[in-house]
Amino acid sequence: MAGIAGCWQGLPVGQEVPPPSGNVHTAFVMNLLWDNREQDKVLSLIARHDPDIVLLSEVSRHWSANLAKLETLYPFHYHCAEWRSLGGNVILSRMKLKKAGFCGPYASLGLATFEMDGFDIDVGVVHLRWPWPASGPRQITAITPKLQQTGPDALIAGDFNSVTWSHSLQRFAQAGNLEIVGGIGATWGPGHHARDRSYWFPAVLGLPIDNVMA
Repeated sequence: MAGIAGCWQGLPVGQEVPPPSGNVHTAFVMNLLWDNREQDKVLSLIARHDPDIVLLSEVSRHWSANLAKLETLYPFHYHCAEWRSLGGNVILSRMKLKKAGFCGPYASLGLATFEMDGFDIDVGVVHLRWPWPASGPRQITAITPKLQQTGPDALIAGDFNSVTWSHSLQRFAQAGNLEIVGGIGATWGPGHHARDRSYWFPAVLGLPIDNVMA
C-alpha cells in the first residue's frame, strides 16, 4: 500500500527513516489547545506542510470558525465529540471516507476508515487522559475491543498523555497489533506549552507524550 509520512510539532531525534516506496501521503497531528490564542499560526503551519490527513485534538468551540475553514480544504471529515457536538477530536482528509463508526469515551479515540490508493486504511486520532490520577488506563480498557478490530493497514496518532516507553502505550499498541513509531522527540515540558514560552527547557529533558502507531 502507499506509504505514510508524518509531520508534527516536536523535536525529532534518532535515526532517519528510509523513504517508502510507492505513493507517499502525509499526516499532520496536533493537540490544538482548546483556548489557543495563536490559531492563525496553526493554520499557517498546516498550510505549509499541506498534509493529506489532519488529526486534531482539543477542538473546542473556540476553534469553530477556523475548523470550518479547514473543512473547505478537506472535504472528508469525522468529529469524535467529547460533549455531544462539542470538543474532542477531528479527522480531516482528502481521502474518501468509507466508514466513521467509533468514538471512545470522552473522545479518547476517534476512528474512521478511509480509501487510499485503492486500499482501506483505519485512521485514528487519540487524546487520552493522564495515566494517574486521571482515567487514562480505564479509557484504554474501554476502547480495547475496538482496537482489536483494527484492520491490517492503520495509522493512529495523537496526545496519549503517556511517554513512548510507558506501560499504557504498550497496552494500546498491543491491543491494536500496532507498532509504535520512535524518534519523535519531546512534545511536552516547559517551553513546549504556549503559556510557558518565557522558560527555556532543554529538549532532551522533555517528554514524548504525543505518539504515532501504525
